[in-house]
Amino acid sequence: MASSSFKHRLKPLFRKLESVDISKLTHWQKLAFWINIYNSCMMNAFLEQGMPTRPEMVVALMPKAVVNVGGHLLSAMTIEHFILRLPYHIKNPKVSTKGPKNESTIIRGVFGLEWPEPLVTFALSCGSWSSPAVRVYTAARVEKELETAKIDYLQAVVGISKLAIPKLLHWYLLDFAKDIESLMDWVCLQLPGQLRTEAVKCLEESKRSVIPQAIQILPYEFRFSMREFEDEQKNALDELRVALEEQKMEDSGPGSEAMAVAD
Repeated sequence: MASSSFKHRLKPLFRKLESVDISKLTHWQKLAFWINIYNSCMMNAFLEQGMPTRPEMVVALMPKAVVNVGGHLLSAMTIEHFILRLPYHIKNPKVSTKGPKNESTIIRGVFGLEWPEPLVTFALSCGSWSSPAVRVYTAARVEKELETAKIDYLQAVVGISKLAIPKLLHWYLLDFAKDIESLMDWVCLQLPGQLRTEAVKCLEESKRSVIPQAIQILPYEFRFSMREFEDEQKNALDELRVALEEQKMEDSGPGSEAMAVAD
């Protein structure tokens, strides 16, 4: 019953997105807008297609998680990898693309940010136990909000005594570092206060050891918690819906509703 009600509340928001014009948005407005839309898009896909029960079902679901933004049908995968992140072939020079303009070039030209934001790693949620928590991001505070999301996630999942990092960070290693060792250095420096001190000390002791301690990669937990994800998205949807409804008439015009979603 709760899922049905939530699905009903998503539809009006998605209908409004069909006519938005985001071309006038600033970089920070676009960043907040696309993070919020990605998470709502994933929630809608779960309600439409059912909650995945196996890892391969998540992969199959991603192309089906779609949303119409300004008349363009975009998948969650496209939003993440072609709009919010640098496409993998750009991050890794060993991977090349041949032929005419590829999809990433076209999509980034129409919707892309002024520069990619690696910290979306800590904001995009697919509802699994290893995903970051769902939050609402605002253009005015998105930098600070992403920093908070990053610290909260790292504190929850990074192992200090055993030098362990989550698989999610390992997947996006090239967004933060050149190799696993430098990624661990980066992670330690992101932690707050005493936890950072302990992490750096543990890392330095490992490097000085005759047999350096190997950095462990914690497996990604694909289990899903529909109730927790739905509760998080309910709060996010309430804020997005209110922002659209309370948009002042004097601010109406191309992009106004998109700005409301971002602001």
